[in-house]
Amino acid sequence: MRKLFLYVLLFLTAVIFINAQEEEFMVSDIKTKLKFLSSVSPEDSSFDLYKKAAEFVLLNSGFYKNDPFFDEIYFRSSSGLLKILNSSPKMRKKTSDTEIISLLEYIKENTDETVLPHIYRMRNLPYQPEIRKMADSIFSSYKGPLFPVAADIIENNPVADKLEIFKKALNSKDLTFMEKGELSSIAMKAAFDYEVIDHKEIETVKNILITAVDVIYDLDWSEASSLVLKYFDRLIAYENKEVIKEPLVKTIKTLGKLGTHEAAVRLSMYIGLINSFAEKGLYYDEDILNEVIVSLGMIGDLVAYENLSIMENYGYRENIISASKQALSELTISR
Repeated sequence: MRKLFLYVLLFLTAVIFINAQEEEFMVSDIKTKLKFLSSVSPEDSSFDLYKKAAEFVLLNSGFYKNDPFFDEIYFRSSSGLLKILNSSPKMRKKTSDTEIISLLEYIKENTDETVLPHIYRMRNLPYQPEIRKMADSIFSSYKGPLFPVAADIIENNPVADKLEIFKKALNSKDLTFMEKGELSSIAMKAAFDYEVIDHKEIETVKNILITAVDVIYDLDWSEASSLVLKYFDRLIAYENKEVIKEPLVKTIKTLGKLGTHEAAVRLSMYIGLINSFAEKGLYYDEDILNEVIVSLGMIGDLVAYENLSIMENYGYRENIISASKQALSELTISR
């Protein structure tokens, strides 16, 4: 009972504090307004403060031309308000379509990249069609650099947004070779960290990873070698290799092309594992095995010598033995 009383007391204290902030915000000077806004985070409990800040921006834009404090209030209030609206159906119900449209109209004339991830999210949420159309128009009309916006969306938005913007950015002529490689690394990290909630999201995460590996292979983006190795480890953990055969083969090819020592160590260990399967008469996929051998030959690292040199002892078919001998000859050349 005492704990419950303390929780209620803390809640009431927080509400009183927020309400006091709202009142002080309305009567304070612009620097103090920014200070108030900087002291809260975009959560339901601070929604009214963000809303008042946005109202202040809409009502006073003509009086504060090129004022850095006013601009910062605009950036923080619009970004925070949209973040709350996108994540909270309760707050969306509390806000009229007219209020949202007024904010979007102002954002359209004063677009900043900090608000674009939230604008992008609005396109796929249950807002009114007019609002979703406006959000799409604002994002499509943005003429600034795409890379930081796409990176922000990939890192922070839901997984469907991540995949959509990732593919959009890769098809854009605005991104450089290095930016596409870096974005692929960001996409892989985001996919690894994302906690999926259903089968659809699982498939979307797989799509992100496969797309990223394809780009890393095409660009020969060696900076992502550790991420590709992490994906390789995830794939070989699947018992049913037929389910993941295509991405596994592409990942092995990519490791071969990137050509790092770490990749050679991991692929050589995998050869050792498959050798043990063959010795015990257990199933292994010959196509996957062949790709590992070819990739080890491409890398040319002598760490693979031992496991490749004993493959004749396990009853493999002639094409596998021939591939292992070819790979060994490439190791010898590298030596």
